[in-house]
Parts: sequence; C-alpha cells; structure tokens
Amino acid sequence: MQRLLLIIAALALLAVTGCGGATRDDANVWTLYRASAVSGDPITRYQVATFDAPDPAPYNKQNCEMIATLWKESGAQIRYWCEQGHFHL
Repeated sequence: MQRLLLIIAALALLAVTGCGGATRDDANVWTLYRASAVSGDPITRYQVATFDAPDPAPYNKQNCEMIATLWKESGAQIRYWCEQGHFHL
C-alpha cells in the first residue's frame, strides 16, 4: 500500500511539474502507457502520463521508465511501458 501511495505521489508531482502548456518536440517527449485491465489485449493501450519537461530527452525517458518500473514492482498485473513522443490515437 505504501508503494502504491509513492507511485501516485510521483505521478502527481510529475504531472504538476510538466504542466508548462507549451508544445514541445516529440524527440524530447515520452509517454507512459498501460495495457487493458479488462481484456488483456496487448494491442490496446491507454495513456497514463506524458513526460515533456523542457530538459533533454534522457531526463523524460528516465522518469517514464522509473514510473513504469515502480508499477511493475508494485505487483501490478497490467503491463506498463514507455514510448517516445506524444500520445496519438
């Protein structure tokens, strides 16, 4: 439970710090996705968070991968992963 609260706090902090509103180059943006919790369909993906801080791409990638790893370590049965760029349908 404590780990879940840590994950939620980290996501909230990253969401607040990433609210610049400016459009950024996709090369510096990373998006965290999760698989469907209901169907388990590996093709269906849902956006969890977008990491678009004005820092270089490695910063955003590392933060995205850190949150994905925290979800995996929390025992989540859903797959989480990061992809470069903004979320697109």
